[in-house]
Amino acid sequence: ALGPVMVVDGEYYGKPSAKELEQIITAKQIEP
Repeated sequence: ALGPVMVVDGEYYGKPSAKELEQIITAKQIEP
């Protein structure tokens, strides 16, 4: 499960960009 902090390229981001958020939402919609 993804929390408020994401790990991208080995670095932590407390606030993902809009593009990253869109990718997360899309992935969650695709997953069963």
